[in-house]
Amino acid sequence: MSVAGDSYQRCLSRLPPPGGGGAHQAIFGAGCYGARAGVTVEQVCADVREHLPRGKRDVSDREIEEGVRAGFVEVAGGSARPRRPAARVAPGTFERIVQEGHGATEADIRARSPMPIDWPDWESSWRVLDALYAPTELIFVGEEKQVGRIGETIRPAGEWVAVLKALGRVPWPKLGVNPLTGRVAPKKSGAGVTLRGDACVAAHRFAVVEMDGASLSDQLAFWVAVPRLPVAAIVHSSGKSIHSWVRTDCADAAEWRQKIEGRLFPSYLEPMGVDGACKNASRMSRLPGHVRVDTGLVQRLLYLAPTGRAVNG
Repeated sequence: MSVAGDSYQRCLSRLPPPGGGGAHQAIFGAGCYGARAGVTVEQVCADVREHLPRGKRDVSDREIEEGVRAGFVEVAGGSARPRRPAARVAPGTFERIVQEGHGATEADIRARSPMPIDWPDWESSWRVLDALYAPTELIFVGEEKQVGRIGETIRPAGEWVAVLKALGRVPWPKLGVNPLTGRVAPKKSGAGVTLRGDACVAAHRFAVVEMDGASLSDQLAFWVAVPRLPVAAIVHSSGKSIHSWVRTDCADAAEWRQKIEGRLFPSYLEPMGVDGACKNASRMSRLPGHVRVDTGLVQRLLYLAPTGRAVNG
């Protein structure tokens, strides 16, 4: 085996557990070493997935691929990847917050919702759209892998409200939390164009925050007690995760990259176990009121604060 190959294998063997231990930077490093060793992007992604230890949070395939590809770009002489900001939370902060909120239930969060959630579950779909978006703002609603099409999966919020009211049910499981421009833009991969990618976001209003590597009870405790995060909505996926939509109100994509991708997630949220793959502006979340096909359970809205407010007041 070559020296580069040895270095690559050594890097894989030293990958740290995700959740504040430097896994994000290590995946980037694996991409660099793999590129120098002549390994393909696909093989490096597979090797990282195989060698990455279990940690405080799950790492998505997309997050691995983005980190690996960034390493390949670095080795090829592209833009240097910026240094990862230092964590701004002390070790044990997540555990302390969870202890403060210990025993919290869905009912506790609902009781603190600035907008009382006193309607049937299915109505939460159009209530959220009506409360958080202007009627003319374009919103994607559909399946995870559905293509964005104007008049089909991408419609004005007011039109979605009318459609959902008329149906009296919620056939679609997800929505993009940020309004779209309605114009095509290149995909991140460079393979074609899209109507619902990060470059298609018109208003950088919300960040989706989830940490399904933590237990459901710890997630509920965290959101009841975490200070200062201006939460606009909280949705229980009726699976293993709570999705919180944090109000960001960034002026444009540049401010989003600086404040959300560059500071909020890596310095504050990710060290506490939040999924770093959620920090893109076109992120989707669960549409409340939808009954999941896999479980028969409804995705429940727990909290609604249009202007954003920490659950703990």
